[in-house]
Amino acid sequence: MDEEDRRQFVRFDINLPIKFFDVANNKIGVAKSHDICAKGIGFTTDTNLNKGTELEIWLDVPDEQRPIYTKGNVVWSMIISQDLYRVGVYLEKVDFLDISRILRIGH
Repeated sequence: MDEEDRRQFVRFDINLPIKFFDVANNKIGVAKSHDICAKGIGFTTDTNLNKGTELEIWLDVPDEQRPIYTKGNVVWSMIISQDLYRVGVYLEKVDFLDISRILRIGH
């Protein structure tokens, strides 16, 4: 069984600007989302984030409401080109109303 088959939640392809805060290193970064589900988000960034890094995350949804705020931990990170990383984050909690906001703009 490959990784895709083990996922408990359907992932949705969505490209949103992200701002994140690396709690341990007290640094702010930016990213671009690729996919999201109820328990995770994948994004690219120019910041090297190590596995286990605790993040505070703001997704900028273009629906004229507040950004979506959540917290999570990096579960994997890999370099995809010079100074560009693909990152997978396990989200502690995502409000399903927030997920519906994301899905509305994505379809």
